[in-house]
Amino acid sequence: MPTVASAEVTVPGAPAPGAPPSAQEVPNELLLAVHVNQLDEHETALFLEFKPGELYAEVDDLKHWRITLPGVKPFHYEDTDFYPLSAITGSSYRIDTATQDIWITVPPSAFATSLIGGFYPTSGAPQTPPPGAFLNYSLFGSHAAGTTVTDAYTELGLFNSWGIFTDSYLGNDLSGPTKQWLRLESTFTQDHPDDIATLRVGDAITNGGMTGLATRFGGLQFATNFATQPGLATLPLPSVGAAAAVPSTVQLYVNGVLQRTQDVQPGPFTVPQIPIATGPGLITLVVRDTTGHQQVINVPFYGANSLLAKGLDDYSFSLGKQRQNFGLESNDYGPTLGSALFRRGFSDSFTGEVRGEAAPGQQVFELGTLFAASTYGVFNLAAATSHSPLGQGTLGQFGYQYLGTTFSGGFNVQRASPRYTQSGYPPGTPAPRTQASASASMFLGDAGSMSVSYIRQQDPILGEIKLASLNYAKSLGDAGFLSFNLIHDLTGQNGNTEFLSLTIPLGAQRSASLGVSHQTGNTTPFAQLQQSLPAGTGLGYRVAAQTGTNAQSQGELDYQNEVGTYNVQALHSSGQTLYQAGANGAVGYLGGDFFASRQLTDAFAVVQVPDQANVDIFAQNQVVGRTDSHGYAVIPRLNAYQNNPIGYDPRNLPLDTDITSASLNVVPYYRSGLLVSFQVKAVRGVTFTVKLKNGEALPAGALIEAPGQSQAFPVGYDGEAYVTGLSGKARLKASWGDESCEFTVTVPTDSKDPIPDLGVYTCEAKRP
Repeated sequence: MPTVASAEVTVPGAPAPGAPPSAQEVPNELLLAVHVNQLDEHETALFLEFKPGELYAEVDDLKHWRITLPGVKPFHYEDTDFYPLSAITGSSYRIDTATQDIWITVPPSAFATSLIGGFYPTSGAPQTPPPGAFLNYSLFGSHAAGTTVTDAYTELGLFNSWGIFTDSYLGNDLSGPTKQWLRLESTFTQDHPDDIATLRVGDAITNGGMTGLATRFGGLQFATNFATQPGLATLPLPSVGAAAAVPSTVQLYVNGVLQRTQDVQPGPFTVPQIPIATGPGLITLVVRDTTGHQQVINVPFYGANSLLAKGLDDYSFSLGKQRQNFGLESNDYGPTLGSALFRRGFSDSFTGEVRGEAAPGQQVFELGTLFAASTYGVFNLAAATSHSPLGQGTLGQFGYQYLGTTFSGGFNVQRASPRYTQSGYPPGTPAPRTQASASASMFLGDAGSMSVSYIRQQDPILGEIKLASLNYAKSLGDAGFLSFNLIHDLTGQNGNTEFLSLTIPLGAQRSASLGVSHQTGNTTPFAQLQQSLPAGTGLGYRVAAQTGTNAQSQGELDYQNEVGTYNVQALHSSGQTLYQAGANGAVGYLGGDFFASRQLTDAFAVVQVPDQANVDIFAQNQVVGRTDSHGYAVIPRLNAYQNNPIGYDPRNLPLDTDITSASLNVVPYYRSGLLVSFQVKAVRGVTFTVKLKNGEALPAGALIEAPGQSQAFPVGYDGEAYVTGLSGKARLKASWGDESCEFTVTVPTDSKDPIPDLGVYTCEAKRP
C-alpha cells in the first residue's frame, strides 16, 4: 500500500500586514478545518489567500473563535469583511495540506475575556398567590395564689396578587376586670422583587442608619429590601482573573476549600463575585493546561457585611406620624415625622451614607462613611447635627471592626453635645452624651476561645452605665460544651456576676446542662434536662431545678402537631406554685377551602395529594406534615423568594396509583400562601398471560393496545402483561414484528384485589 506524506505550510510568525489588497484582486479561496490554540473548533471556515503566507479570515469566524478583531481596515469580499491573520500581534498558523486543517496560534491577550460564574444559586420568579387569609393566635393562661390570668395574641393576614395586609392585637387579662385589647400594628406590604424594594402603608419602622434610632410611625414607607432577591450579594465580593494559552482546567479555592472546578477555553478569563465569608482570607486560583503546566494565583481579601458592593444603593424614605406608647395604647400617634436614608457603594472599599429627619421644630442631618483598610478591617466615621427646642446640637461617631479566624476586635465611640437630640428619644430629652463599646476575641485552638468586652453609656435618664465582661468557651467533643461568663459593674453599684455551665448532648434533640451562678454573695447551683420539638409532630419537654437562696424547680411539657403547638408548665418557688398553659396555631383560607395549621409566620403552602390520606409531606428534605382524610396538608414555613423543594412519599400511596411527579419547586411571596397540587390518580390495573394458539408465550416486548388509550403496554417474559384503564369487556390487540393478534378480556367489577389476575388468554397470530 503506498504511503501518502502529509504536506504542511507553516507561517512561524505573523509579519506586519502590508497594504490591503485592491478590490480588483481575486483571492484564492480555501476551505480549512480550524484549530485555535490546540482547540478543535469542529467547523470548516473560508479563508482568502492573496499571496502565499498571508491569509484573511471572515469577521464572524474571528468573533466565534473569541479572537479580538485587529485594528486594521478589513477587506470586503462578497458582502462580508475579512481580516488578515498577520494583523493579530504574536500570531502564527500552520496548514496541513493533506488533511486541509489549519492550526492557528495566538497569544492569550488576543482573545476576548470570558467569565466564570454560577456560584450563587438563582431562584425562579415568585409565583403570584391566589386570594387568601390566615389568623394566627396565641392563648396564654396562668394560675397562682388563687388568681387566674388569661392573655391572647392574634394576627390577621389578608393577601392576594397586590400584597399582604396584617393586623395584630394583644389581649391582656381577658378573664379579669381589667381586660383590654390593644392594637399593635396594621400594615399593608407590597414587595417589588424586580426593584429590590418594598412599599409599606400603615405602621412601620424607620431606618436609623449609623447614628439614628429606629422609630415606630404610621404612614408611608418605600425602602430597599434585599430579602426579595436572596441570591444578590450586597457586600463587595472579590474577583480574580488569569489567562490560558491552551484549553485548561481551573480550580478555585477559598481559604483552602475547593469551591469550583471548570474547563476554560484559551484566552483571558475572570471569576467575578467569588462567594466569601466575612473577615480576612485567601483566594487561590490554580490553572492547569493539557500539557501539565500549572500556574497558581493567590489573592488576599477581607469580607465585610457592613459595606455595599460598588454601584449598589440602599435607601429608606418614610413619612407619617410618630407612634407613642406602643404596646400600651392602640392609636397614640404624635408629631409628623419625615425620614430619609440613602447609602451607596461608591467603590468596593468605600460606602457613603446620608440621612435626614424632620419633625415640627426638630431637624437632623447626618453624613457617614464606612471604608475598608485593605485586609485590615473596616472603619466607620459619621457626624450629625440637630436643631430642636433644646438648641443646636452635634454628634460624632468613630469606630473600627476587624473579624478574623484567630483574632477579632473593634471599638465604637459616639459623643453628643448636651443639646443634641433626634427622633426616638422622649420629647425634650437629649441623646446620651457618651456611648462607647469595645470588644476582642481570640480562638485558642484546642484550648477553646475567649472574648472580652467593655460598654459605657452616659444616659440622661438611666445615668451612667459601665460594664466589663469576660467569656470563655470550650468544646469537649462528644462530651459537651463548657462556658464561663463574668460581668463586672465598673460603677461599683451591682458587683460581679459569674456563670459557669456545662451542656451535654444526649442525641439529636435532647441535651442536659448543669452549672452554678454567683451574684452579690448568692451562689446558685442549677441543672436542666430538655428535649426540643421536632420539625413535624412530636413531644418536647424541659425539667430544671436550682438550689440556694433563690431555690426553685420547674417543669414544662410541649406538644406539636399539624395544627398547633401546646405547652403546660409549672414553677415552684418561695413556697408557691405558678401554673401556666398555652396554645398557638392558625386557621386560614386558600383555594376555596378553610384549613388549620401551626402559626404562619412566613410564606406557606397548602399541599394537595388528591384523595390520598396519611401521606408524608416533605419540605427541605424534612417531613413537615401528613395529609388529612381529604388529601390536604399545610407546610407552615417556607422561605420567601427562594426555591423551596416540596414533595411527598410515594410509598404511602396505594399500588394502583398513577404518579406523574413526586416533587415540585415553589417560590412564594412574603407571608403569602400557595396552593400546590400533585397530579395523582387511582388507576385500575389487571394482569394476565397471553399465549399463542400453538401454546407458546407471546414474545417479550410485544405491545398491547387498549381501546381509547394512546399508551401501549409492553409484554414481559412468559407472556405476562400488566394493563390499566380497563373495565368490563375489552378487545385488545397485541403486535410484534410483522405479526399481531386480538383477544377479549373481562375485568370483574366486584374484585377487592387491587391488581386482579385475569388468567390465561389465547390469540391467533396473523400477518398483514
